[in-house]
Amino acid sequence: MAKVKQEASIEKQLGKAANKLRKNIDAAEYKHVVMGLVFLKYISNSFEKLYNSLKAEEEMGADREDRDEHKAENVFFVPPITRWSFLLSNAKLPNIGKIVDEVMYFVPSKDKMKVMDEQIVLLMQKLENNTKQIQTLENLRDTLLPKLMSGEVRVKV
Repeated sequence: MAKVKQEASIEKQLGKAANKLRKNIDAAEYKHVVMGLVFLKYISNSFEKLYNSLKAEEEMGADREDRDEHKAENVFFVPPITRWSFLLSNAKLPNIGKIVDEVMYFVPSKDKMKVMDEQIVLLMQKLENNTKQIQTLENLRDTLLPKLMSGEVRVKV
């Protein structure tokens, strides 16, 4: 019974805190900010864990700020100005609302991430095809140019 009362008390305190934080923002809009911050905290935790492990591997060539290092481990790369630690260090500033707005600008929605992933896959495929074509053309150039220069091969004009 005491545990139920304690949970109800915590819920009331959280509700009061949320109302105090959101002030004049409509609750329906406020949830997007809160969910964005929860997502940012989640990805920041994963990021920080990998970031710290990469720090230990710097002598072996690891780069903590390399997006590819994070991508290889399926961890979101979190830019410095959007890291949870940045928000915490600025939490008591009077313009924290503006800072949070700027941070949330960098956190894409799930739908946008899906679209970006699809586009990136297509771009990577095009890049791979272009790289192969370039290699083929370079090989042809390197084979044909000496033959053209020596007269071994002639081109009809």
